[in-house]
Amino acid sequence: MRHRHLSWILLSGIIAVATIARDSTVAQQVPPRQLPKSQAIYKQLRTFILEGQYSLALPLLKDFLDSKPEQQDYIAIYDKYGPGAFTLLYRVPRWSDNPAEQKKAREYVETIVNQAEAALDQHIRQPQRIAKYIANLGASPEERVFAQAELVRIGVAAVPFMIQEIRNEKDKAIVEGIYGLIPRMDAESIAAWIAALDGLNPTQQYGVLSGLVRHEQFLNLQEEVQTSIIPYLWSLILPNRETLPPLRQLAQDTLRSYLRGSNPILEKRSPEQELLRIARRFYEESPPYRLARKLPDTSEPVVRLWRWSAAEGKLVSVQVPVSWANEYYGLRYARWVAAGEGTHAVDAQVLMLSIAGRAAAWRSQYGDIAQHEPLVMQLLATAPVAIREEAFRQALRQKQTATLVAILQAAQMSADKELAAIGGRPGGTPVSLLELALDYPDPLVQFLAADTLLRGPFPLSAGVRVKVVDILRRQLQDAHVPPPSAPGTALYLDPDPRRRDSMLPVLLSAGFRVETFATGRDLLQRLRQGTAEVIIIDRHAVHPPLRDLLSQLRVDPRWSGIPTLVLASPDQVPSPTLEQLLLRLAAMMATTDPQLPDIPAIYQPHPNDPPEVRQNQILENQKARDSALAQAMKERRTRLLHVIDALPLHLNAEQRRLLELRVDLITSAVLAAQVPITPSVSPQISAYIHDLHQRHSLFPAHTLPDTRLAVEELLRILQRLEQEVDRVPAARARFEQLYSQLDAESLGLPVTRYRDLELEARLRQQLQYFPEVFLLPLPASAAEIRDNWFVLWRNSTVVRMADANYKRSVRARAVAALAQLAACPASSRDVIPATSNLLLALSDDSLAPDAMEALVHLPDPMIQPTLMGIVRNPQRPLPLRLQAADTAIRHAQRFSPTLPPEQVEPTRQAASMEKDLSLRLRVLAYLNLLAPQPQNFRQDLLNYIPPEPAQGKPASNPPSKDAPTDKQ
Repeated sequence: MRHRHLSWILLSGIIAVATIARDSTVAQQVPPRQLPKSQAIYKQLRTFILEGQYSLALPLLKDFLDSKPEQQDYIAIYDKYGPGAFTLLYRVPRWSDNPAEQKKAREYVETIVNQAEAALDQHIRQPQRIAKYIANLGASPEERVFAQAELVRIGVAAVPFMIQEIRNEKDKAIVEGIYGLIPRMDAESIAAWIAALDGLNPTQQYGVLSGLVRHEQFLNLQEEVQTSIIPYLWSLILPNRETLPPLRQLAQDTLRSYLRGSNPILEKRSPEQELLRIARRFYEESPPYRLARKLPDTSEPVVRLWRWSAAEGKLVSVQVPVSWANEYYGLRYARWVAAGEGTHAVDAQVLMLSIAGRAAAWRSQYGDIAQHEPLVMQLLATAPVAIREEAFRQALRQKQTATLVAILQAAQMSADKELAAIGGRPGGTPVSLLELALDYPDPLVQFLAADTLLRGPFPLSAGVRVKVVDILRRQLQDAHVPPPSAPGTALYLDPDPRRRDSMLPVLLSAGFRVETFATGRDLLQRLRQGTAEVIIIDRHAVHPPLRDLLSQLRVDPRWSGIPTLVLASPDQVPSPTLEQLLLRLAAMMATTDPQLPDIPAIYQPHPNDPPEVRQNQILENQKARDSALAQAMKERRTRLLHVIDALPLHLNAEQRRLLELRVDLITSAVLAAQVPITPSVSPQISAYIHDLHQRHSLFPAHTLPDTRLAVEELLRILQRLEQEVDRVPAARARFEQLYSQLDAESLGLPVTRYRDLELEARLRQQLQYFPEVFLLPLPASAAEIRDNWFVLWRNSTVVRMADANYKRSVRARAVAALAQLAACPASSRDVIPATSNLLLALSDDSLAPDAMEALVHLPDPMIQPTLMGIVRNPQRPLPLRLQAADTAIRHAQRFSPTLPPEQVEPTRQAASMEKDLSLRLRVLAYLNLLAPQPQNFRQDLLNYIPPEPAQGKPASNPPSKDAPTDKQ
């Protein structure tokens, strides 16, 4: 029996071995299934993204689109990787440091996602299919399992249909099936479920919440703004909220589990305080959105936001800017607290008013909020005094410029006497909140506060009047300064000379006129002498340190409007690449030895030359120029290679060829910056340079290996050369001018780029109280400055006031306020410093009338000549010319005539030619004050002949002195 059992075991083993051998033979005969090209590319793309290798993933975006993916490819990718297969592309923080490549990558991503969405909408997200699968949730077990799988596959697009089914409550089996399906839904659909809670009754809310808290990724979902259910759970246990006991218990149990505590711990956490803390986060900072999209044609990322529309009775989704989403969530969470009673409710109202006011100011571009956002302005104007005061006080403390602008516009409209009376410094010198706002580091806030004070019922002290006049004067001064067409002057502070030297050419190549400083004291001393277009401060600033220096810049009204950039440079100065140093060396050599070979000038044909002669001359000139340029390039290339050969550099043959190719690029670029090289004047050299770039584009833009010692040696050589150049100011100017035209990155050369993201996060935290100071990583090229810096610069607070009508109304109000102050004897002397600004305002027809009313009280000798210039100008409106003549007379009567002698005769001639009698008489009256001519008066009197009476009318005789008068 035992032997028979062993025989069966042996036979089974033989059969198994034979089966395995057969299967392996079949496997060798059947080749493995190859993925279609598009799907294979996407697989590799996804792998690189998940590994964080975004630079390697970037070219695969284009490869994927070039493979012409079809709809079935998108569906296959969606089925394999789930609903987040394509939104994964939005989670890439940055595809490339090159702005052009980054923009192109965004365009690729949008194209891929749009094509995928179209394919999914057509084949998977059809409403009929979704409705069928929802109905099958109440069918047989087999149909229910299949329907659940398909609804999970469909994802967030099925949520609105399931919500409507829950609200209808027609079939309990279907509703229970939906509740059971929620824990299996993908993470991106959770935001829709949370938004739908607003449209459900308590029983339905309990069912949805039960499914959400059982989601397998519940803890991870709470880290995301849109999928966090924690705020809603806190709202369910608010004291003022009537909630079903099971629903409240579910919220308490879930919070206790999330907080990992017991009942006493939960009781110590006030729901009002927690909700306010969460809501305040959306006001004081910008929480990250996992699926925020940076569209190619938008300046702000957008995000898909789900919300319940009570008017439509359904769940809707919209694409909104992140700032709008912050406003929505901040108001949503604060509103739950504001509906209650007590101090927390007041705090919530203050926060809601601040959030709404700031967002309204942003959307109206710091213009007239009453016109663009009337509902918000109504809230601001009708808010209780205590709430408006606290919102204003907090905005002053937190440097929330937009909130201050919104509150001050409401206060300005109503001449708010409360803000003017409320003390801003309790226990100290009596200073109102509006007076504190006069020193706020933003010109628009200063003006609005000054104008509100003038419109209020309280008299201003002498010190406040001086501040108000200075603010109004600067408001007019800024209005007449045209925006610079070029970047202008940049003040650059960095205590490290090596970092300054590397940064200087980048700024020069961007078009700035650069002044460098080693300490904050030097920078402040320079600002006292005059303004600049931009201030650039390295975060290593000393004497004073960065935070103290920024405080001084922001507080002083003379400098607060200058855009300020802080560079987040690393502690260790990154060494430049060998190619960057060679480019600098080539420019230095061309500067120290600027004598070029005898390159013929570009041929200028004579008009009388026959066409054949002209053509021959052009060809000969081209040949001569090409020959001379080729000789110059050869000589400079040889000099650079001699320096390279002396460096401790060990390269193989392939690396040597690449370096020599880059030397050719550098040589040609420096030469092209000195003399014009175009196909029309130097065709052979132009073609040669184009071929250089084509060949170099085939190589990856990586640095050469083992160049550290060579870089250090080359740095020492450059340091000696730069010392020689610095001794001759003209040579230094030539070098800066030449080097400003060279950009290593635009030539395709490798550049050193290093960013410390942790450092940048710490600096942003430190600079949170300086909202108008921009933090930027250290740039590597001029293109990066032009594409990134200038966008921030133009979006600074001063430039953001882009509403032309509102700016005109601001200037008009400033002139009217100055006229009001000038007419008052107690404050007229305070307006004298604003005289030049009021004279500039005369050039604007809309501002001139009020400006004249102010100038008539000011003792400046230039006022009358300026007014008479308006009188003599026939292009100005006649009523304005009449007012100018009348104002000149009043001013002359008050302060004596001041028209220069050289303007007397032109004014007299203009009066003799003036057609309007009233204006001519006023001018003559002014001239009589200036230079009375009694002999002319006597002659005119003698020559006077009374006008003849009209024909047919008898001459009227005057009544006799003694004749009786008629009694009425």
